[in-house]
Amino acid sequence: MSILSPEILNKVRALKAVVFDCDGIMTNGQVFYDGQGNWVRLFNILDGMGVKRLQADGFHIGMITNSDSDDIRARCKKLGIDDLYEGVAEKGECLADFCKKHSLVEAEVAYMGDDLPDIPVLSRVGFAVTVPHALEAVKEVSHLVTQKQGGMGAVREVSELILSAKSSAQEL
Repeated sequence: MSILSPEILNKVRALKAVVFDCDGIMTNGQVFYDGQGNWVRLFNILDGMGVKRLQADGFHIGMITNSDSDDIRARCKKLGIDDLYEGVAEKGECLADFCKKHSLVEAEVAYMGDDLPDIPVLSRVGFAVTVPHALEAVKEVSHLVTQKQGGMGAVREVSELILSAKSSAQEL
């Protein structure tokens, strides 16, 4: 918890939702072509458990991705992520829709992204997070750069941080 300033810690404690980019966050950013016309991504089980833990604590979960692929839809279905925005170039509009759907203000949302299309969303949410391999411009607008890489436990790292911050606030 000491990695966050008191100001940012208060922002984390106010969160009610977490929205993720997919490629580079839920995955390591690599895609494999299987020769049958399908793209295949590898997802981390620990990250999935982080999503499930957030959901169990009452968080709304969403995903906004430029990709449009069966493997992403299958992963979201498996994790119970109903708010999937796919094939999206302008992610800011999706954030607004997600907030309206769940009666949230942007300050109540955390977002994890790693590339240029994520900057408009990262710049608006209450808690902006990226990963070590993200572009410098993304790091500059983020409150936190995870220790773990995308697809290698970064989502779980953030999930545990958020849950810990919420838990410590309840103890006060």
